[in-house]
Amino acid sequence: MLVLYPIVPWLGVMACGYGFAPRLERARPERRRLCIAIGVVATLLFVVVRLLRGHGNHPEALFESGFELSWASFLACQKYPPSLAFLLMTLGPALVALGLLDREPGWIQRRFTTFGRVALFFYVAHLFVVHEGARVLFWIVGGEPLSPVREARAENCRRGTTSRCGCPTSRPPSPCSRSTRSARGSQA
Repeated sequence: MLVLYPIVPWLGVMACGYGFAPRLERARPERRRLCIAIGVVATLLFVVVRLLRGHGNHPEALFESGFELSWASFLACQKYPPSLAFLLMTLGPALVALGLLDREPGWIQRRFTTFGRVALFFYVAHLFVVHEGARVLFWIVGGEPLSPVREARAENCRRGTTSRCGCPTSRPPSPCSRSTRSARGSQA
């Protein structure tokens, strides 16, 4: 069995995140300087590692072909398992962006903060909304009825295996069927 998703290196990245989190509780100016500094150093280390053909995959076409192919092969790093170059290339610019975007909250940031605090709720809610929206859209364009029960009843009626109320004709009529109710009403 070949497993392509390595869990141990990603646990190391998560552990680094947990270790870095207390530094994000510092004052805003210090926090910004720290994020930008670490991000720039990580990005520069990525360039050094790739130029020295260090850790990770080693592109043979790095210096042998045109500029476009060289640039693309320079950025193409091994993701599974995550190489040092890949982690430096992704986490470095992310930390720089985190430092640059860390400022006093404006009205846009306050709106997104609300969604960020309840992300799981909105994720689960969107699954239901999208599912129901797709069912309604499919029904509008002439697809199946909205209810799977109605669809099964419609199919049984087309086959002639149900009575008017949707109960199968192979079974005796249920007490709730219209024919039984009308018969009871006429006897009373």
